[in-house]
Amino acid sequence: MKRSNAPIFWLLFGAGGMLSALLGTALVLVTGLLAPLGWVLGPAWMDYPRALAFAPDGTLLVAEAGRGEVRRFAIERSAAPAARE
Repeated sequence: MKRSNAPIFWLLFGAGGMLSALLGTALVLVTGLLAPLGWVLGPAWMDYPRALAFAPDGTLLVAEAGRGEVRRFAIERSAAPAARE
């Protein structure tokens, strides 16, 4: 009777499941609980702009989360590239 390769594949499958259970739990703990509370990486780690928009004149508007203000950024437009012949 020929030996089967099934035990090797089941071993790899089980090891992957165990690693994903351990790493997944740690990832949820850090990003879902510790970082938002400021215990890991400081309180400013998860700050980000609340809204981005373009004004009719082409400037970029950024509403900042902690400051309560809207900042304007002018975007330079370049001429269209010449058509190749």
